[in-house]
Amino acid sequence: MMCSRAYAGRAAGRAPRCPGCGHGAAAVAPARRRGAAAAAYSGALAPLPAGEPLWGGPRAPEQRQPQQQQQRQQEPLPAHACATYEQLSELLEARRGGAAPRDVTAALHRASLLARPAARRGGAHAPADAAAARRLVAACLGALLRESAGVTPHDLSNCLLSLAVLCRPGGPAAGAMSSGGAAPGAGAGARMQQAAQQAAQLAVQQAAQQAAQQAGGGGLSALIAPASSRALEQLLVAAAPQHQLQQLLEVAACDAALAGAEAHQLVNVLWGLAALRLRPAPHVAQALLAASQEHLERLERLGGARARTGGPQQRAPKLLSQLLWAVATLQLAPPPGWAAAYWRASGGQLAAYGGQDVSNTAWAAASLGAAPPADWLARLCGQAAAVAGTLNGQGLANTLWGLAVLAPDAVPPATLLRLLEAATAAAARLDGQNLANLAWAAARCLAAPGREQDGGTARAARGQLQALLAAYAPLAPRLAPRDWANVLWACGRLRLAPGEALLAALWRRSPAGFSTSLNPHSPTQAAGAWSPQALASCAWGCARLGAAPTRVWLSGFEAASVCQLHAFQDQQLANTLWALSRLGHAPSAGWLSQFWRHAARLPRALARAGAAAAAAPPAGSGGEELPALRQQAEAAAQHVVMVLQAAARLRQPLPSGWAEEAAAALASAAAQPGVSPRTLAAGVHALSRLGLAEGGSGSLLLACAGLDLRAPGGAAPPRLGAKDALQLLGALPGLALERQHAAAAAAQLLARCHELLRLGGFTPSHLVQVSAAAARAARSLQPPAGAGLTGDLTAALQLCCHELSAPELAQALAAVASLTSGSAAAGRRRAAGFAASGGAAARQALGAMSAGQLAAAAAGLGALGYAPDAAWLEALLVHSSCQLDRCSDGQLVQLLHGAAALLRNCGAAAGDGGTRHAAAAWLQAWQAETRHRLPGWSPSHLLGAAAAQQRMLALIQPQQAAQQHDQAAAAPIIALLGRRLLPSPGWRHAFLAASAAALPQLSAAELVALLGAVRALGLAPGPVWCAALASEAAGRRGALGARALRLHHVGLLAHGLHKLGHAVPAAQRAALLECAADAAGAASPQQLRQALQLLRLAAWSPGEAWAQRVCGTREALPAALAAARLESSWLRSSERLLRM
Repeated sequence: MMCSRAYAGRAAGRAPRCPGCGHGAAAVAPARRRGAAAAAYSGALAPLPAGEPLWGGPRAPEQRQPQQQQQRQQEPLPAHACATYEQLSELLEARRGGAAPRDVTAALHRASLLARPAARRGGAHAPADAAAARRLVAACLGALLRESAGVTPHDLSNCLLSLAVLCRPGGPAAGAMSSGGAAPGAGAGARMQQAAQQAAQLAVQQAAQQAAQQAGGGGLSALIAPASSRALEQLLVAAAPQHQLQQLLEVAACDAALAGAEAHQLVNVLWGLAALRLRPAPHVAQALLAASQEHLERLERLGGARARTGGPQQRAPKLLSQLLWAVATLQLAPPPGWAAAYWRASGGQLAAYGGQDVSNTAWAAASLGAAPPADWLARLCGQAAAVAGTLNGQGLANTLWGLAVLAPDAVPPATLLRLLEAATAAAARLDGQNLANLAWAAARCLAAPGREQDGGTARAARGQLQALLAAYAPLAPRLAPRDWANVLWACGRLRLAPGEALLAALWRRSPAGFSTSLNPHSPTQAAGAWSPQALASCAWGCARLGAAPTRVWLSGFEAASVCQLHAFQDQQLANTLWALSRLGHAPSAGWLSQFWRHAARLPRALARAGAAAAAAPPAGSGGEELPALRQQAEAAAQHVVMVLQAAARLRQPLPSGWAEEAAAALASAAAQPGVSPRTLAAGVHALSRLGLAEGGSGSLLLACAGLDLRAPGGAAPPRLGAKDALQLLGALPGLALERQHAAAAAAQLLARCHELLRLGGFTPSHLVQVSAAAARAARSLQPPAGAGLTGDLTAALQLCCHELSAPELAQALAAVASLTSGSAAAGRRRAAGFAASGGAAARQALGAMSAGQLAAAAAGLGALGYAPDAAWLEALLVHSSCQLDRCSDGQLVQLLHGAAALLRNCGAAAGDGGTRHAAAAWLQAWQAETRHRLPGWSPSHLLGAAAAQQRMLALIQPQQAAQQHDQAAAAPIIALLGRRLLPSPGWRHAFLAASAAALPQLSAAELVALLGAVRALGLAPGPVWCAALASEAAGRRGALGARALRLHHVGLLAHGLHKLGHAVPAAQRAALLECAADAAGAASPQQLRQALQLLRLAAWSPGEAWAQRVCGTREALPAALAAARLESSWLRSSERLLRM
């Protein structure tokens, strides 16, 4: 099934859903590293001088000439001579009101240079320096805001580049651009700024009150006083810097101001805003993007020719990557045509991208949800492979994550392999988040549709991912809960074993995180706790891998999840219960109670999604939302089906009405094309296993799958795939359908399987499942046989016998034997060819077969007429004798039937005495194992064991070897067993006791068969057992159906008891004769003759009146009476009819 959805984080904190398999995985934004901004990897550009435009000639220089002349008239501040932030602040204070914008940006640039040595040292800034830097930032922004009319794009660009260095995490003014105006832990600097703001507000209020008193309450002009002006100025300077910067952008980044901006200035502005995580106002953002689009179109017209001639054009790859990174980080909505212009402009530059450019571009394009052209994406993949060796851990993770989100099926296996090789080489330098994102992205690419056609390169990439996980195993303590979730989701999606060391670290370390999740007030709760998404993804991955968590881990998982079930989404609820069922863990009653409380919304969600998809207009008539609505309906159906499958596997009762509501919602949604046939088939199969599908709902669901239950010869539903048809075939016996409807459905499904078989739509494993399903349907439903299905199945299985695993081979042999029993000569010839191939394959797989598989293989080969050689048969007997204690009761009987049939087929009765010696020893071991089990056997098992043992004894008894003058062959058997010691006395006594207890459960034919088997085996039952049998048979007068005695049954019972030396009492004899007389009307002449002869040989004298009553006026009476005087040769031949 359905496979959980995966989630991949983005830099803006959103978690988009992966449309891949179906199952969830928590992936965090690759660009946001713990404790540092994503801008740290992008790198800050040094302020660029205003000069030649980057992508073309200058535009409108006359607009800047007056400003430049005014700036040249003022002497710049000697900012380069300042060594502290305080000195820079003093310079600005000294030129209060006269500092030009370029002087302010020069001061900011000098401050950023002062901050870089401390950043390189990695040490914390002194509180005094931090406070001074924050004051300097506020003062510079206030100065620029006062001179906003003279701020050029060049000034704005340099300002933002410097602010990105000063205000980034770890910078001296860290947190100055946050919404609260102070970074967490900023301490003295934050308190000083808040105090300044409060003081300024108080000064404004006092000045306003004083002015109002002096003016006598007159007008707004009273507020314009020197004291008030100074207070307003102080408030402006002390205001939050992010608000000052937004106001500056309103003036300096308008359409008119950006008309002469150069490309690198626009990119620097956007990059600085992205590094500060400060999103501009929508109209400012649109103005910046519109101006950048003009430069992109100019670059496209140039065709990249100047990029190879040197000069400033060599910066184009860097600026292009930073432009897209900034737009994605700020989550801006580009105007129409911007994306297309970007793809065209950057397509010719991709070959010049460095590692950092490739990483930023891939991450940004994926974060924007863009859809670049295929040729652009192919060039990016090629360049990613070329620069993989230059990327660090975060760069590799960003690159692969971006490519996987953009188009996982378009990533070449060679690119994927190269990136994983580079990651494995740098495994020691990866952090947990990088590893998790690499694993998630690699799994998404490798699991993309059509990837199996890539052959060896894709397999090499899988192996490289496994090598990466193995190399990282010693560093597993670096993995946080969300990282574990991503890694396990990736391994589960690919069914790729992560290694025992990594799983052992999970079982050992995660319980501590589970305990943290139980305390929401823990200080480490946010970092070390398991979220609902992480819990569900982790459990889903473990279940897909078939892992075996420890009991402590499962208990901790249950405790951590039950506290958060209220926060689980629909998919997470379904994934969690499904995973626990696959792990074999039955949750506690309290956990299940909470689960069902929250899972009550799943059927309702499916009903709503199905109704929305049904009500949507078609795609061609304005129904653009129809595909999305159908995807929602499919997802909701998968959630319900997964819960049903888990409940069936756990054998847990569902809440009252839940299954009925789920079946109705599933049928309603399946009536529309939104629900896939695979999901519908899985749901029907789960409802069948639970026994909760009533006849009406079962018929409706099958009709939704395309089956016509009223037409036995209806056409096969074309929508169904191989797995869908198999699941529906397996579900038919559990649905409450009328027999003719179930037979019609089985016929149509088998016809669809035949059609898919001819089209080559079945793998070898599917062929085995089809044969087993067809055999089950033939036994229970007897559908109209599909023309040639059995023959084509047998031929196809014959070709792939050696590709089957041991369990599949055993299942195929048993199924084909069941399908070909009683078939025509052509079918038997095909079955013989399959038996020869299957026997050769079974010879190689004997050592790998379990007890049940050996039993199925032996019974199947024996029924198919396979004649093994002596060595093969002896190997089967040896392997099976070592596993007799592991067989169920039915498997023991099946194994005995198979051994007897194979012994008969290989002609061991007249062949090698060593084979009969091995068979006799094996039978003794079989009897020793079954002796103590016989009291619990069902009547069918008892009769089957007796019949099979009777056939086997006839083949290995030493008398028969002596009769055929094979004294050498008979001698070792006589030495081992004596003349008539089989079966053993202990087994005889146990069998007689068990069969006596089972007499009331036997049908009339089974009573006769049991008596014949007891005689044939020489069990010498004794008078008590014979009296119990006679009493049970005499009490059947008036019984109906299979329990009623027929005329020939009475004759066989009378003769068998007579041969055992038991004298039936007169009353029981009379009752039996009355039973025979009552059933005489339905007896054939042959049965009448047989009964009369057997009664005469048993010395029963019913009298002429009874004979007249039985025979009546039949013309066959003289012949019957004459036949009763025949010799005992007729009696011996009549005992072949024991099961009539």
